[in-house]
Amino acid sequence: MLSKHWKSHVGYRLSQVRAVSDARSVKDRVRPEDFYQRAIGPLSGRGTWRSARCPFHVPDKHPSLRVNVETGAWRCMACGAHGGDILAFIMSRDGLSFRDAVWTLERGYHQ
Repeated sequence: MLSKHWKSHVGYRLSQVRAVSDARSVKDRVRPEDFYQRAIGPLSGRGTWRSARCPFHVPDKHPSLRVNVETGAWRCMACGAHGGDILAFIMSRDGLSFRDAVWTLERGYHQ
């Protein structure tokens, strides 16, 4: 017989697995280029890495944020902010948890 603590731990782990699988399915439906254009404005440049104004240090007059439009990776060359993907960007910019960032991305990201 499983203890109450063990059952709650297993339930928590299962909810984490569901959250990660949900995150993957949501991220697969979003094009990074479209997301960043909606979230921070126009992207300049050509190729895989594009530039935009960084939302982490205001006012930013020059495009210092570099965005990979294929993988969603991002890094600011001026303030050093960086992250792994679109969800990390939402979590950093809006101060959200992983689960809330997935929900925000799923519902459609609005500035």
